[in-house]
Amino acid sequence: MSIENDILQFLKKGKTRVFCFKDLSDFGTYKSVAKAVERLTIKGYVRRVTQGIYYYPLINETFHVEYPPEMEAIAEALSRNNNWQIRETGSFALYKLGMDNQIPMKAVYLSSGPYRIYQIGMRTIEFKSSSRKNFAFSRKTSLVIQAMKTIGNGKIITEQDLMKISSFLSNEEKEKLCKEISDISVKMLQKDADPNSVITEIRLRCDHMKEERAELLCKNGYPKNYFEPEYVCKYCDDTGRHDGNLCE
Repeated sequence: MSIENDILQFLKKGKTRVFCFKDLSDFGTYKSVAKAVERLTIKGYVRRVTQGIYYYPLINETFHVEYPPEMEAIAEALSRNNNWQIRETGSFALYKLGMDNQIPMKAVYLSSGPYRIYQIGMRTIEFKSSSRKNFAFSRKTSLVIQAMKTIGNGKIITEQDLMKISSFLSNEEKEKLCKEISDISVKMLQKDADPNSVITEIRLRCDHMKEERAELLCKNGYPKNYFEPEYVCKYCDDTGRHDGNLCE
């Protein structure tokens, strides 16, 4: 089979819908893949979103209309294509957490790359260049932090908001969130920076963020440990073992 047919069969399996050439590197060289995608585009099998980004169209059989590609999938493909790290922020972070039911017309991300803005039909994807400190956390931890920051800008936190954030995270993820906030990776150290001063700065920033989180919760009438997991057993934290022995 040709590279063109291999790629088409791969897309038909639904493993990926929005893609860049890097996603198809297993099928050949960059140049051969680009040529194959170009031919598929001319034949109408794939659609071009923007430079270097394409999608496989899906059709609603009942109404015979094409489903548009999801903005989030386009943003992820752009990040892969450009080797960027990205994090949701603003109202888009609230939407991702289920705290805002309205799909934002603009999806805003913090990015490790340069500032970029893409107009996709009636909607917009904006990448704001950000310092690496915003990428020190895992994706879910960062999402919660950005959502809380957005809520803190004039919006009152409700019990429903907190329940949605809490339900979004498993107990393990809640523990990870707390750990990441209290102990940011040493990877943040700069080559030419004094390690002691950087570590001190990181600790101060962590303390400040924990204080901000506690203040937001208390301000809205909730205990400052609201996001800490609740365990049935106070001895083993529901792990089944205590001091190396089975917990009774």
